[in-house]
Amino acid sequence: MCYWASANKYGEPAALSRLLSKPTMILLTGGTSGIGLELVRMLLDEGHTVIVLARRASGLADALGLANGLTGYDCDLADVSVLRRVMEQIANAHPEISVIINN
Repeated sequence: MCYWASANKYGEPAALSRLLSKPTMILLTGGTSGIGLELVRMLLDEGHTVIVLARRASGLADALGLANGLTGYDCDLADVSVLRRVMEQIANAHPEISVIINN
């Protein structure tokens, strides 16, 4: 299970923890290396469907080999025109996204 280190002032789990308590579709930026890739692995292990945005296509290809339930898009977030195009593609292909993690 994923555990998140945030809570409200009453010690209750943060909203993100509740959102991730059951399998859902998640859009994650920066999920092809480092902490982002480990987060992808954890989310997939929990049964979530993960869509990854990657700056480099080479890293994306490696990440997509991890498991079923992972979809990826090559998108440099610094390029606004590419970002708009890719986000439109994602919105059309995956309208059921309920969580965005901007890593």
